Amino acid sequence: MEARVAARDEKRAIADLLQQGQGPIRLPTPDETAARALRFEEVLLADPIRGREELRRLFENGQVLLRPQPEGFYLAEGKLFPLALFSLRLDIPQTPLTSASRGLRSSSHCEPAFSCSSDGCAGRI
Repeated sequence: MEARVAARDEKRAIADLLQQGQGPIRLPTPDETAARALRFEEVLLADPIRGREELRRLFENGQVLLRPQPEGFYLAEGKLFPLALFSLRLDIPQTPLTSASRGLRSSSHCEPAFSCSSDGCAGRI
């Protein structure tokens, strides 16, 4: 009896997938795209380690090459796939930003509209 129920459920799931494949693909609106980017920023601020791992999925082979420059800074090179942002898992609980995470926004050499930090790391992103 259980096999019949499982078979019926699987047939229904296959029929649903086939029906979904008949229609046009729904693309995100500009507002949804902006909201997704802002949500990703929240993930990065709330859990930097997890955010870094998700960020790796946006780059070809998960890599950004850092080249030291004679002026004392690094030049980052990589191929970014911005639409991959929609494949990221951004389901962490939404919590208000702490004063420490807000401090990231007010770094002395950052525009107020951008999130950044004066801290650096030599690890891979």
